[in-house]
Amino acid sequence: GEEGGEASVVSRLGMNEAVLERGRAYEIRAVVTAPRTDCAHMSMLLRSRPLPEASHLDEETCSDTKPSANVFLNATAVLPYAESFVVRRRGQDSFYTRTIEFAEPVSARFLVVHDHTVLDMDVRLFSIGTGDTGTEFSLDPRGVVVLERGLYSFQVRTFAAELEELMRCSEYTLVIDAVPSSEVEIAGAFACPYEVPPPLLDHTAYLSPLSARSTHFRRPVRASTQSYGDDVRVVVEVLSLLHVYVAPLFEMDIDVSVFSVHNGVKASSPLLSSWNDAGLPEQVMGTLQPGEYLIRFLYYPVYGTALPPASVCVAFVLDLSLLDLTLVPPHPNDTCPAALLPATELPSSVTRFDREFSFGLEETQSVAVHFRLDGPADLYSVLAYPFYVDMMHFSLSCSSDPTGAHARTYPVVGSADHWIIDSALPAGDCTL
Repeated sequence: GEEGGEASVVSRLGMNEAVLERGRAYEIRAVVTAPRTDCAHMSMLLRSRPLPEASHLDEETCSDTKPSANVFLNATAVLPYAESFVVRRRGQDSFYTRTIEFAEPVSARFLVVHDHTVLDMDVRLFSIGTGDTGTEFSLDPRGVVVLERGLYSFQVRTFAAELEELMRCSEYTLVIDAVPSSEVEIAGAFACPYEVPPPLLDHTAYLSPLSARSTHFRRPVRASTQSYGDDVRVVVEVLSLLHVYVAPLFEMDIDVSVFSVHNGVKASSPLLSSWNDAGLPEQVMGTLQPGEYLIRFLYYPVYGTALPPASVCVAFVLDLSLLDLTLVPPHPNDTCPAALLPATELPSSVTRFDREFSFGLEETQSVAVHFRLDGPADLYSVLAYPFYVDMMHFSLSCSSDPTGAHARTYPVVGSADHWIIDSALPAGDCTL
């Protein structure tokens, strides 16, 4: 935009894997357009490595290697365990399963360390036992889980390669470790990679004249379960719109409340609150007059369980925005049209779909859009929404099986005000 005028802000965030030709020049270009008074941020991550010569891609040159079948039946004797293996990435998912037994309650860690440019892998953990067969455990982002003594099975899974050039051999390292739960409580077994919610928003990282007294972030934060809650304090200098969203969490129940503060004393009743059960999102929204406020997150155990200890590193996704109300586009309630949602079927002839939809903020809406691909295709899909008043999500699954079996779910990348799916898809039926 010209000096003194308005400029549109364009933001695109995507994840791609591609094969680049040797000897050819490429350019990665990031374009950021913003008003000159704003502070614009961006980050870029690029990973690359040479592919082997064609002869090294032959099936005969690579045999999958795996840990021996019974190596983990006495976990105490082999842990900590870290060993490298070879796997060939193929056109369909593959996996192997091993059994592991713990003689006492432990905090355990299961990881596969691999090259993300050529491999896509994960680990799943299941229980084994009478009356509890096949229950899957949820590993936290560090691969950590708290387990009782007993017998378990873990599955090392390699996801399919969409590009034939990436159907190749590669190494990965399987890492397994465990610490008795009694020691975890005393010292903490594994460092937690997340920070607690910011205790104060009044500094240059969040609210300042540089940010027009506005802020917005969405990231995983660590819950201070040892103190049963976390507080975020903020001083509002201009009439502002506050929106707080906590993503669903099943490990514990989270309640969110916003209190006014006068002379350092918190009001007895909240101005805004959301007290849903565990497994449901929490969301509050409202305008705040200039003054001091306290945003409180309280943590409760799920019925029949104990609140997870701090050593488990329970994290939840927090989306918090506080915007100067003069910067918020007007959306008068009396002019809001009736809910307008996408059609549930898209004709196969459609190659571009770009529409706006609407619904009331008091409603919870969900719609599935089905489409069929007659051949391989590259899909780029964006869900943009007004983050300052609501939260939206979307997902994509596709299956080449006519019955819908063996459907694969594709990765979704999030940015400040939209979600993106950018993937190569095989022929078949898809649901967005």
